[in-house]
Amino acid sequence: MTLLLLSGVAMAQDTGKISGYTKDANGAIVPGASVSVVNEKTGEERNAKSNEDGYFVVPVLKASTYRIIAEASGMTGKD
Repeated sequence: MTLLLLSGVAMAQDTGKISGYTKDANGAIVPGASVSVVNEKTGEERNAKSNEDGYFVVPVLKASTYRIIAEASGMTGKD
């Protein structure tokens, strides 16, 4: 089963955040998922965990391109 990740980026001057919801392939919320946000230019990695509503946020990110990886209970997914 694949873990889907819905996310968005809001940029303000030099920093922004990535936030979204972790959901499975059927659209069900996945609470407690581990979310990694990796800066594709520098390799820097930041981590978060989705809350009971499946919501996560990774604040204060430098302007760049990011890869998002989410994992939960034997499920993995990339966005």
